[in-house]
Amino acid sequence: MCKLSLFSLRFKARPVITEAAFPQNVILAVLHSVFVKGDQANFEIKPSFGVEASELYPDVKYTTVDQYMDQFI
Repeated sequence: MCKLSLFSLRFKARPVITEAAFPQNVILAVLHSVFVKGDQANFEIKPSFGVEASELYPDVKYTTVDQYMDQFI
């Protein structure tokens, strides 16, 4: 999906979500948050809340998403 369609989807989804009946509107809102806005992956971990896994286990070699996806290119 290109950026233009994600951009337009972000604004077209709002009226669909608000006009949908419960519980469908909740499901649509969560899906929009996860897949369109990326709220589940685009955040920083605050030190008062916890630490990143690589800091807890520095001896473990982690694979980034970019490294993993490079296998398929």
